[in-house]
Amino acid sequence: MTAALDTFKNIPETMCWRNAALGQIDRFKILAAALGAEPEVVSHHTSKSIRLPVMQLTLNNCRFYIRDNFYDINVCAVAPGPIDLPMAELFEGVLKPLDWAWYLGEIERARGYSWREWTDEQMDDPTVLRVFSEGQNGAKLEWTKRRGEKDRWAKRMTDPMWFREDWSASAITYEGEFKEGVTLFVQSHPFAEGISNVVGDDALKPYVRGNSSFGVALGTYEQVALVIRRVADGR
Repeated sequence: MTAALDTFKNIPETMCWRNAALGQIDRFKILAAALGAEPEVVSHHTSKSIRLPVMQLTLNNCRFYIRDNFYDINVCAVAPGPIDLPMAELFEGVLKPLDWAWYLGEIERARGYSWREWTDEQMDDPTVLRVFSEGQNGAKLEWTKRRGEKDRWAKRMTDPMWFREDWSASAITYEGEFKEGVTLFVQSHPFAEGISNVVGDDALKPYVRGNSSFGVALGTYEQVALVIRRVADGR
């Protein structure tokens, strides 16, 4: 099936990202060989105006969909049953474990950027959805928030949903109770053109122990291999 990957090597020499695209196709083959799986092209996507493959690998009845958009590698795992791996085990050497101090730092960053025009009283009052400040030459500036955004911010010490919805495209995930002492993992949102049309959007949600599928953006093929092996062998 590697011949199907080679059909994507027909890239005009004028394309600036041609060499990087050719390299990723070869890395797909290396990854598949290292895992002992046969690569299957199931779809395609476009990045830097280049048509690129979406590859499927199957190990132990688990299916893994992979695409490389040059900046990160997007992976979707689909298992025939619940994946029962602790986050710390699944993501060891893959995602950095973060602590409560890091989370409080993110709150401070958001407070100083997204909420800098708001007083603490205005922030804590769910009925206040806009405030005003004075700009240059006495201009009156208006700052507005949606009700859902304010509600998520009000719950920031018990629920990190504000981080994904209003601050970052990534999700803060954890096991146990969300409080000081918890270990946090930020799962980057996978841009899934070429994958979502095959598996559906629901399969691309962040990893939660007990789900049968998840999607995540990773930085290296070594990290991809670790996640695939752990899901296929240890679920």
